[in-house]
Amino acid sequence: MKRRELPDHVFEFYNEVRSDQSLRQAEVARTVQARYPEYFEGLRPNSVVKNIQNQADDRGVDLVRLGPGGKPKIKEPHDHWLWSTPELVIPYSDSVIVLSDIHAGQHSQDALDRALDVINAREIETVVWNGDLFDNAYKGHSGIRSKYAQGFEDGCETVADIVTAVHTCPSVQTSVFLCGNHDDKTFRDTDREFEFEDLLTVALNGVPMPNTVHSTNRYYAIMEPKEPSAWPFTGPENFPWMFTHQKEYGRNQLSVAKRLVDVEFANTICGHQHHLAVGKHPNGLVYLVDAGTLQDPRLPAYKNARQTTHPKWAVGFATITHGVPEIWDMSNP
Repeated sequence: MKRRELPDHVFEFYNEVRSDQSLRQAEVARTVQARYPEYFEGLRPNSVVKNIQNQADDRGVDLVRLGPGGKPKIKEPHDHWLWSTPELVIPYSDSVIVLSDIHAGQHSQDALDRALDVINAREIETVVWNGDLFDNAYKGHSGIRSKYAQGFEDGCETVADIVTAVHTCPSVQTSVFLCGNHDDKTFRDTDREFEFEDLLTVALNGVPMPNTVHSTNRYYAIMEPKEPSAWPFTGPENFPWMFTHQKEYGRNQLSVAKRLVDVEFANTICGHQHHLAVGKHPNGLVYLVDAGTLQDPRLPAYKNARQTTHPKWAVGFATITHGVPEIWDMSNP
């Protein structure tokens, strides 16, 4: 039987009761169930809590989540990313746009134009290029070469045009460039004598740049929290963000981001998979985001020349405003 949608005051009451650390989970559930029997009739305590948590996750509601005896179910946030080197750590920014998996030359111009509109309307200050800015499909993908593939020089020219368009937005103050698996196709056979930052130097020669530019040969970077300490939890601005073009691919939205949080406790935004989604980790504290793609799914041959059970690509991008993420889905403009 499908359960009724919970109103906000049910979540508020759950948080109020859950804050009493002397109560066990079953006692909290029975208290909420007694107060609102119309929403939880016939449910066991565990099912009451699961129903509340599932609906909270779907709607982005923050919950107090404690285990038996009032002990936190999560580990205390750590800051080992501060000494994990060589890794790019960038200062906190109130307004960020994450442009992931652009695949220049096979990109959607409509999606890029929408991103430019959002940058200008929201006065975005920081742009994170979250991997696969280049496409380099001319090198082939599983033996299939796209008729839309660009050579190296044309690819660099297209990248320069895209980056120029973004950097001419007046509000953009910082750009952050991360490597992706398609970016590194150019130098996979060079024994690391030629790397991603070298590729950027070649492609972006003469391109206007904002006040601050960060780049790294790695596939990930960390944005510091607004305040030095994120514990106790005081708000979404006060956990770090991890931007990553990770190796893993997950068929289910947010599944890889969820696993990565167990390795690196931070709000986590993933590229590479061409999923577009936002949610909360089960710990209730950090956000999970799949950053989408600006690649036009009609163009790459390896996607369209054969059947696949992989999920459809989601064209779009993500923004982060005062620590809170939002996705922009081009299938629902």
